[in-house]
Amino acid sequence: MLTLEERTYPIGKLNRNQLWTDETRLLAIQEVQSLGDRLNELFKSLSKEQYNHLYRPESWNIQEIIHHLADAHLTMLFRLKLTLSDDHPTVVPFPENIWTKQADVQDLDPSYSILILQGVQKRAAYLFSTLNASERNRTFYNPASDQNFSCEALFKKLHWHGEHHLAQIKIAAKHPA
Repeated sequence: MLTLEERTYPIGKLNRNQLWTDETRLLAIQEVQSLGDRLNELFKSLSKEQYNHLYRPESWNIQEIIHHLADAHLTMLFRLKLTLSDDHPTVVPFPENIWTKQADVQDLDPSYSILILQGVQKRAAYLFSTLNASERNRTFYNPASDQNFSCEALFKKLHWHGEHHLAQIKIAAKHPA
């Protein structure tokens, strides 16, 4: 039986302070690049009934998580590109809980968001792989958290976020709440 903590953070919480070596950075780039394809393989094994399964009580269901991943990762790619083109930009927060209740998330097949995610992940991974240390250290300001973040910190979040939600989907599919 999984605990609530194991269901909520199946791969642990994001560690923003973890230092990346060239090897861990490369592994993260490869995992980001393949996330959409790995999610698609998992999705193809699900029944439509499973789209409504929750990973924990009162959580988003599988369909909502998949659409959220596309929204969040598209937003993160935009933030990465903006940070590389502007000097310390301020980004616009997005209300993820409101977005998951909108008609496209509730009504459309998650396969549309998987298509978005496959492209976004490959683009984000490729772009990040081309950055030098100076570019990885460029920053943006997020008023929602009142913090500055570097491109590398953003990519760490993108990597963790994808693996985090993929693990939650696996839990919801095999051990629904």
